Amino acid sequence: SLRVTSGAEAVRLMLDSERVAEDLKYALEQPADKWGVSVSVREWCGDVKLHSEWRGFVWGGTLNALGQYYHPLLFPALVEDGFAERV
Repeated sequence: SLRVTSGAEAVRLMLDSERVAEDLKYALEQPADKWGVSVSVREWCGDVKLHSEWRGFVWGGTLNALGQYYHPLLFPALVEDGFAERV
């Protein structure tokens, strides 16, 4: 589980993450004034289903794309007729 109950646990979780390491490596390759790295914290919601996690891409304050967070997986409910129109 990715749920943590303290700041120390959250830092440990991030330090053990290859994804975080990759993102920070990329950020450090940029000039310091171009860094766009931030950390967002929210209340844990354990009943969120895998197929309902999405990632939004925002540029200039506008949502430009929406993608399935677990992109390597196929969730049949997401390809049913009319689903894209409901999103």
